[in-house]
Amino acid sequence: MSAEEAQHQKQRGREIYSRDNSITADREHGRLQREAAAKAAREQAAERSRVLAAEWADKQKQRLKKLLPGSPSTSASANVAVR
Repeated sequence: MSAEEAQHQKQRGREIYSRDNSITADREHGRLQREAAAKAAREQAAERSRVLAAEWADKQKQRLKKLLPGSPSTSASANVAVR
């Protein structure tokens, strides 16, 4: 192998190594982006769940108020005197 061929092989090896590193970095960047997007989606879903749970609880309170006359603290059992 001549010095020129060796130089050419060395340059080709550097190009291949550089390209491989670039591909690896791109994959890592894509993985980090997907992880960040999944985390954001989980946080948004949790917030929606909290809001829906609070709305459901408010609706339940309203339904109970309609079913029971007066508030629970002023119900008939609360007015019973204990001796």
